[in-house]
Amino acid sequence: PQRLHAWKDKLSWGDLLTIHELLRAVQDASVKSFLFRQGDRDVKDQGTERGGVISITGGKAVAKEHLPIIRLSHNRKFTPRQSMIDALYTRAAHYHLHAQEHRNRDWAGPGLGDMDTADRMRFNYLVFTFIDENRLNVDFYRHGRVVVDLGTLRR
Repeated sequence: PQRLHAWKDKLSWGDLLTIHELLRAVQDASVKSFLFRQGDRDVKDQGTERGGVISITGGKAVAKEHLPIIRLSHNRKFTPRQSMIDALYTRAAHYHLHAQEHRNRDWAGPGLGDMDTADRMRFNYLVFTFIDENRLNVDFYRHGRVVVDLGTLRR
């Protein structure tokens, strides 16, 4: 289940506040523009997924790309550097893109590896998946296999 209502017994008020602030953050014009530009680069890059962190300071949201520690022969995995993991202790969320192509609907939402990482690391996470060239699906996830679909962003 990916509807917010399905998780009402597992989410704390802190989780709800985090989801609210992250939803506001990704709707910010500069963050949204950055995510689409990064996603377009990711579609062209066949050696890794791309990702980063979202910060919210003084009500201002910023998305910052972090390059992966390794590149592979495919783009279905993002392996963060230690500096990115360290940043997550004081940032709102880690994010990565499912952008193997612009029509990537079948891969929307976190995968099993994403969920295992969330259970192990216990940060807040977002995954952005291209639905088509002009829309990104947004999913929040965290430990406990909690996944909340936050809708789509339009370019």
